[in-house]
Amino acid sequence: MSNSIQEEYADEIAKRLAEEIDAEVLRQTFLESGWHEVVLSPMTWEIGDMVDLWVDENTKGNHWNYGLVWLFKEEKDAIWFKLRWLGQQQ
Repeated sequence: MSNSIQEEYADEIAKRLAEEIDAEVLRQTFLESGWHEVVLSPMTWEIGDMVDLWVDENTKGNHWNYGLVWLFKEEKDAIWFKLRWLGQQQ
């Protein structure tokens, strides 16, 4: 592996690590502020797109997600999300 490729690879790993750390800090901040967490199981991209669309169309309060972790400001949104999507994963 050339030096340039090694540097690009190291930069990409550092970028991903920073993104994951930032996401965890945000997650903890939201949870400490009373937000409600729902963690989904792995799914196909197609189902993931359906989840994203459903959240945009069916929730009223603010929400945030990183991968399979979803946080909702409103408890009702988290409950409806669980009812709709946790049952789909079994």
